[in-house]
Amino acid sequence: MTQTVSEWHPGCSTITRLFIWLNYSGSVSGSYIFANGDYSFVGGGNTNSAIGSGSGVVSGCQNSAAGIYSFVGGGGTNLVDGASNYSTISGGYQSTICNAGYSHAFIGGGCVNRVAANCSSVVGGANNLVAGAYSAILGGSGNTVSAAYEYAGIFGCNITTQISNALHLENLWLNPTAYCHNPGVAIGVFPPGTVYVDTLANNTLRVQ
Repeated sequence: MTQTVSEWHPGCSTITRLFIWLNYSGSVSGSYIFANGDYSFVGGGNTNSAIGSGSGVVSGCQNSAAGIYSFVGGGGTNLVDGASNYSTISGGYQSTICNAGYSHAFIGGGCVNRVAANCSSVVGGANNLVAGAYSAILGGSGNTVSAAYEYAGIFGCNITTQISNALHLENLWLNPTAYCHNPGVAIGVFPPGTVYVDTLANNTLRVQ
């Protein structure tokens, strides 16, 4: 059986796919679902496709797992691109793992999130982009990890990375009851590099 379907995903070109049933593939129920990669599987839903070898889509609508051993759990209009092997989108809407040569990426949920870097992730939120390798956006919206920076993290809103090997935040609040210099406790009890609030010095922020 063969069928041609055109798909559009944010951050990617329009993709036209010729679906062909291959070896050891299967589907359970739903409409216009295609498990046509070797050893691939589609559980159900509507217009879902498991194209990559060993790939799977559980449910949802217009989801595509095109990378080798890639996976989409559910949601709608999510795509793991054909060159994004060993990658996962758990759910959400209109999110993509897309760009030639990148793999081992993850999107947890949210909407219109995109990962275009190796071993990187977006946990949740909306309109986030990770283009730097080994990086993550934990949540929020409108955030970008630029391709020039690696091992970077973001949590917040409308933040763009400025350096590698750093967590980027809008604000950081430390609880004095949890990070305090208690009476009678000498300076130096914290490991070097510890950031804490010194309650004996008018809640001064200190670095040990």
